[in-house]
Amino acid sequence: MKTQGSVLGRRITNFMILLGFFLIPPRAFGHLLLQPRENRTGSHAGLLLEPRIGLFSTTSNFSEDGTLNGLSTGAKVTRTLFDLNLSYGLSDHLFLFGRASLISTGQSGGTVGRGSGFGLGDQLIGMAWRLLSTEGGTGVNLQAEARIPGYSNASAKAANRLYLGDGSVDLIAGAFIEFPAAFIGGSDSYFELGGAYTQRGAGFSSAIPLSLLFRRDPAYGGMMLDAGFRAQLSLNSDVATQNIAQRINAISDREQGALGSDLINGINPSWLAAHLRVGYKSSNGRSYFISGELPVAGSAVPSGILVSGGITLDFNPQGGVDPSHEKQGESSSRKPRTPLRGFQSYDLEAKVLSYNDQLYFVKIDHGSSDSVEKGQLFDIFSGKEVIARAKVSQVRGEEAILTVLEYFQDQWIEAGFVARRLLK
Repeated sequence: MKTQGSVLGRRITNFMILLGFFLIPPRAFGHLLLQPRENRTGSHAGLLLEPRIGLFSTTSNFSEDGTLNGLSTGAKVTRTLFDLNLSYGLSDHLFLFGRASLISTGQSGGTVGRGSGFGLGDQLIGMAWRLLSTEGGTGVNLQAEARIPGYSNASAKAANRLYLGDGSVDLIAGAFIEFPAAFIGGSDSYFELGGAYTQRGAGFSSAIPLSLLFRRDPAYGGMMLDAGFRAQLSLNSDVATQNIAQRINAISDREQGALGSDLINGINPSWLAAHLRVGYKSSNGRSYFISGELPVAGSAVPSGILVSGGITLDFNPQGGVDPSHEKQGESSSRKPRTPLRGFQSYDLEAKVLSYNDQLYFVKIDHGSSDSVEKGQLFDIFSGKEVIARAKVSQVRGEEAILTVLEYFQDQWIEAGFVARRLLK
């Protein structure tokens, strides 16, 4: 793999931009149960849109000592979230993202009446940068995001309506680390470990959001899967734990804005939630999904199930463009390329079964039964054109996983391409 001065310069510039975003002085308060922190690093440059709708209802809280108690008002509080997520890759390594959010909140039952609320929710802007992507499939992604309220709780209180959020600005900065998991779900599978720091002002405790997910994201269509856990650890520095006046104010505002639900003003909120998301990706860059978040333990957080679903529209699918449909002089990718030098000889030909562009994995239909061994080199062909060179990183009886080392053409690898083994 080759490093050019211009590429290095762009990466340094990207890092400085992201570092500046991390250092914006924050003031924050909020938890991520309903709109969790997600890895926004994409697989390629270009535009991605994701409209999503979610529904959460709760009749109880995990109290500060971790026990499950019903709301003091006896009510059921619901929130419906209408989100439009957007991501734009400035390159294969640097991504801008955001979310436009509408929220509807209401109640049923109980002894206290509050008007329902509808309007702008917490809006999201952020930046993600792929810091590292190794030949073995391990990746490190940095990410910073700001959450900005589009509503006024003072106006909601004056109108005797439920609140749409906590009314604060949040800043979260951290990283996601990816590990290949081909031994479980094939070359399209990996583990994702996330961690960050949430700085919180106005006397509320700082927190550390965490996540551990198994993910299957097929490059050329098929079933998608995310499964694992998300969590938040409070650093227990909330001033309401030591100042009785602050505690009274927080509880009073919680009763007004959420009928006693810790959707508002949870004191030192910590939680662990199980996460499951299933979906289907088509070969044209469109995917459909449904997901669920279930808090299984915590303190100062609401109990309930968040169910959401949506569609992802990728306007530059990572599967690339069929070479037969390309116009002369146009490329279907923005991958870096280096020239192929010299005459090459090959002694084995295999078929490409699938390709994961995010992890640079190629699966072929030959394995150890065909004398394929770890460390061998293959060139990937589209017709007579050599597209890339890859090295065998994992081998099974009838198939093998190759890791792309370098590209010779500005074109995505696709299922059906040919992989030829180089003679030593």
